[in-house]
Amino acid sequence: MLKGPVDRFPYDKGGGEFQVTIKAQDARLKYAPDWPEINGINGEVIFKGLGMHITAPTAKILGVALGPVTAVIPDLHSSDEEILLIDGQAKGPTPAFLEFIRQSPVLEHTGHFTERLKTDGQGVLQLHLHLPLRNIEDAAVRGDYRIIDNTLQPGKDLPILTQVNGTLSFTENLLRGSGISTQVFGQPARLQVASETGGRVKVGLTGQVSANALKEWLPAGVARHISGTTAYEAEVGLKAQQTTLKIKSDLTGMALRLPAPLNKSAEQSLPLVLTSSAGQDSTNIYSLQYGQILSAKVVAVPGGEPHAVVYFGGGSPASLPRDPGISIQGSLRRFDLDAWQALDIGQTSGASAGLTLRNANVGISELHAFNRTFHDTRIKATPIPKGWKLDVNGKEIVGEIIYGEAGGLPGKRISGHFQKLAIPSQDRVATPAEGDEAPTELPRILEINTQGFSINDMDLGQLNILMEAERTGLRTRNLVLSNPDGRLKGEGWVSASHRLPTHFDIQLDTENAGKLLDRLGITEGIKGGAANLSGTLSWLGRPEDFAAAGLDGRLKLRMKSGRFSQLNPGAGRLIGILSLQALPRRIVLDFRDVFSEGFSFDSIEGDVHLARGVAYLPDLVIKGPSAVVHMKGKIDLGKEEQDLRITIQPRLDDSLAVAGAILGGPVVGVGTLVATKILQNPMGKAATFEYLIKGTWSDPLVSKLARPPTPAAESLLP
Repeated sequence: MLKGPVDRFPYDKGGGEFQVTIKAQDARLKYAPDWPEINGINGEVIFKGLGMHITAPTAKILGVALGPVTAVIPDLHSSDEEILLIDGQAKGPTPAFLEFIRQSPVLEHTGHFTERLKTDGQGVLQLHLHLPLRNIEDAAVRGDYRIIDNTLQPGKDLPILTQVNGTLSFTENLLRGSGISTQVFGQPARLQVASETGGRVKVGLTGQVSANALKEWLPAGVARHISGTTAYEAEVGLKAQQTTLKIKSDLTGMALRLPAPLNKSAEQSLPLVLTSSAGQDSTNIYSLQYGQILSAKVVAVPGGEPHAVVYFGGGSPASLPRDPGISIQGSLRRFDLDAWQALDIGQTSGASAGLTLRNANVGISELHAFNRTFHDTRIKATPIPKGWKLDVNGKEIVGEIIYGEAGGLPGKRISGHFQKLAIPSQDRVATPAEGDEAPTELPRILEINTQGFSINDMDLGQLNILMEAERTGLRTRNLVLSNPDGRLKGEGWVSASHRLPTHFDIQLDTENAGKLLDRLGITEGIKGGAANLSGTLSWLGRPEDFAAAGLDGRLKLRMKSGRFSQLNPGAGRLIGILSLQALPRRIVLDFRDVFSEGFSFDSIEGDVHLARGVAYLPDLVIKGPSAVVHMKGKIDLGKEEQDLRITIQPRLDDSLAVAGAILGGPVVGVGTLVATKILQNPMGKAATFEYLIKGTWSDPLVSKLARPPTPAAESLLP
């Protein structure tokens, strides 16, 4: 339609009217380079006055229904800068919205992070374009995308976001989103999105996470020991193919029932910071800070073994090692090695997998290992050709351990050379169920040489031992334990399982049994006495399972030239029983001079049969200048009880002969001596006493047995 004078065209100041209406069907609008076109336009194109107006109830953009859409150029005639204004609304799947970003200049301002996003769900797009047609690079874009119950997979091992609801706003050079609700790890969370200069997008996430939700990212052996729920803050930086991640939490509400030093109660606040970032040459850098307990840094190299350092205690890790593998440094207040070994951690994943120990230098104030506690111990591990060297310096252990090849034999060799090796007492008594499993790995050769060896505070002197591994234990080829008071030699079998016995053939020699017992903590009982003890000993289980109540074996004892000393009142232990300390009060009228100051002996001989901690004495003979003692019965080493029959025969023969010589002259003395020898000591036999000793060592029950008079004794009666 055209009305009015031609010279007044286009009638923008009146004087006429101009309008052209064009019906559009399945039309396309390529409104600017590098922007997705609008197609499938059904509507009208109206040229009226100075401008152009497009109205389209329906259209499409990237296959998504768009409508209504309006496109306006306000001035096609007099303006030096034609401006195209487009307003539209689209409703459809979120992947199409991401595709709109990919095919538009907005992509450069989002760091290309949308290229790896995978989404599922619907949304509504409100789009506003301000396009200078002569300078399209100055285009202005404003849009809002309302996300409706979407699922979002960020990739790069980041967790999936479900039930995403909220609005993302964008312009040609920024992206914003706040208060977006979502579900992460099955818990509600809030999402913040903001683009930054340099084409980087920062995503913030706050919420709660439960221990159960972390199972996917943790080894099974660790996950089962974590419980509760804690709050967290996460910040993800996205740029092209690079992703940075920072997670912070004080772990309040989450309990870590892990061994020391990682254990923590649910009420305890302990800050955790985990970060990851991309480095040069496609490497990934991970760092961890767990309170003042440990920090770590790992560099994951594509196709290679990671470089890692773990630092215990306050502060930050030292520089990363040059070589692949893990370096462990720092100090700890407490470390429970037994508990960690009992924890089946399982396979790890990600940057922590496949790490080889490079070196270690760790100080531990309290080290719990082998069911014992060691103090102020520093362990330094350094690699040597085909093995490792461990320098140990602590209160109980000073020396070095070499771990390497077994001299051409299959398996490994462990050699320990110590200036000091003090084995403390066990922290607790192990239950039979513990360690019942068959041994998994033993060294082919185990060698220990120590100048000073002690166990349970007993100074045992110098120890040398060499053992070779067989299927279920260690064959002991040479065991020598020596000190100034004695020497023990042995060989046998050391079990590596609770189910199999340990057994030894032993020989113990000492020139002073009293001093040797004193070294073993038995400070009273025997003075002097050279001794030899030989035979076999065995018990069920490993060396640390040794208990007197479980001993088996056969021993032969020989002693000479010693004395059972008079014990302090109330000292009724085993040696007190063997030294007849329980008897003098009951036989004081008979043998005051024999026992009142302790019983000296010329020899002790006998066999001891051990069965499940009970020592059976067929006939232990104690010969002294004053009497001969025969001891038969049994002693329960576990219950500290006895059931013994003691026969005491005073040696009166020589003393009577001497007395006869003094009182009646040489003839009487010789006659008395000849009579005692020929008649086999009739006076001694007549004075023989027998006792039963039962009950406990500390409170023995002694009863004297009546003996019928012997014929020899009757002949002496007047």
